[in-house]
Amino acid sequence: MNEWISTIENGLSYNGSTLHMLINYFLIAISVLPYCIESVRRTKHRAWVLALCIVSLVQVLLWFLLGVVGVSVIWCAMTGYLLIDFKRRGLKPARKNGMMLFSILMGVGGIFYYFITFPMLTTVAHVVALLIGAGLFLLLVKKEKYRLS
Repeated sequence: MNEWISTIENGLSYNGSTLHMLINYFLIAISVLPYCIESVRRTKHRAWVLALCIVSLVQVLLWFLLGVVGVSVIWCAMTGYLLIDFKRRGLKPARKNGMMLFSILMGVGGIFYYFITFPMLTTVAHVVALLIGAGLFLLLVKKEKYRLS
């Protein structure tokens, strides 16, 4: 049982790295913020919650199966989800898209930061997660059912 707890602690805490915890949890918050704001406005688009649950489960599986640490799969995948959502919405309404664009830019900035500071394998994992998030949007959000509130 202690191995499980240790794996979870290491996964969540980046082996105790405060810097990476701050960066990654900030990016998770930023990547879901546009949807949280819309949820308050009672939007009909709630597939993002399922996508968030799926990518969180994938992240936890990676901790146990591959011994990776961190939560970057979550924010990278949600950034990919946002990218496709942003593209589908187009440029209007600008008020809603402004937060989405900010979130996307922060996610891409995070990927770039880790590109210049970590090994290439980290960037490959981030790009794969980005593609997973984009794919989840296409899988979970049916074009004909997609509505803005």
